[in-house]
Amino acid sequence: MIKKSFDEPHAAGLSKNIQVMRVLFILMVLYIHSNAVPVLKDSPAIPDSLLLFKQIWGEGFTAVAVPGFFLISSFLLFSKPFSLKDILSKKTRTILIPFVIINSFWIVFFSIMQHISSVSPYFADYKINGISGVIGAFFSHYPLYYPFWFIRDLFIMCMLAPVIRMIILKSRWAGLIFTIILAFVPLQIYFVEKRSIVYFVLGAYAACYGTGLRRVLEAVPLRKVPVLIPILAILLLSVAAGLKAEVFGIRILMIYVLLMFLCWYFIVDSMPERIGNKISKLGKYTFFIYAFHEYYMAMLKKALMIVLPKTPVSLWLQYIFIPVIMFILLICIAGVLERYCPKLYGFLCGKDYGHFPAKVQK
Repeated sequence: MIKKSFDEPHAAGLSKNIQVMRVLFILMVLYIHSNAVPVLKDSPAIPDSLLLFKQIWGEGFTAVAVPGFFLISSFLLFSKPFSLKDILSKKTRTILIPFVIINSFWIVFFSIMQHISSVSPYFADYKINGISGVIGAFFSHYPLYYPFWFIRDLFIMCMLAPVIRMIILKSRWAGLIFTIILAFVPLQIYFVEKRSIVYFVLGAYAACYGTGLRRVLEAVPLRKVPVLIPILAILLLSVAAGLKAEVFGIRILMIYVLLMFLCWYFIVDSMPERIGNKISKLGKYTFFIYAFHEYYMAMLKKALMIVLPKTPVSLWLQYIFIPVIMFILLICIAGVLERYCPKLYGFLCGKDYGHFPAKVQK
């Protein structure tokens, strides 16, 4: 049985910090997916200054977001005792069923849109060709709703959690060394991303040996001067960017991600309690935002680029505000569904909402 990762006095604060980080990370995900520019007949030229900002912010600082979700998800899973039966039951409801439902929705949606001549050109990139197209929408390396590669990988890693726990508890250092080697070895795995394995296992280690980890972090002088961490992280990011897709560049990026995760945790931990409490209340909506943001944001972006002037200032404003608008809009939709259609909302998000007021599962 796994010991509690943190002492009870720290449990409430840790839970709040995790919720705040989830909110920050999902907003970063929106910016990551906002980097792409819709293909139009008269696509505007992106200003060099915006391209540079996208590279620094949209591809650099936000790189911690998805790995951060793996670390958090794994940490929460391994912080409590579990069995394979428990995981299969819970994760089927909270991960697999939403994956199937939402991916199926987009299959139907795009199939309908492609048969409406007035709008079909706007959905030419999402053709569903018969049964093979439907199968590919679920089982390709990236599913039709491609952000759901994370959901697929998370489900697979959760199914492997009992084996991971056994390895961690019986051979602590061997498992950690293997994970580090895996991170640095150029190896491709078809059914799951290698980075998913690495960050999930590291999150499990943090949970299993959390008390010792907390003591180490509290003793780290950088905690009192968190600005030094992003400085070091930025230096690593610069080296990784310089090496681009080279082997060492990708591995350095992994180290950068872990440093930035610690940096954000220290910042959130130092956040005024009143602000942290308000932000943490939005954490329950992160799955809904992740599940529904991508294509709606792409449609909004394409519509605005057609309507608004294609000036550098307009493009800057669109890049900065479209993710924020989508973030707020989806929170409002989730709140309305949670209040007035709790069963539907719970079904879409894998939560057991049978009545109102709904209680968010911890």
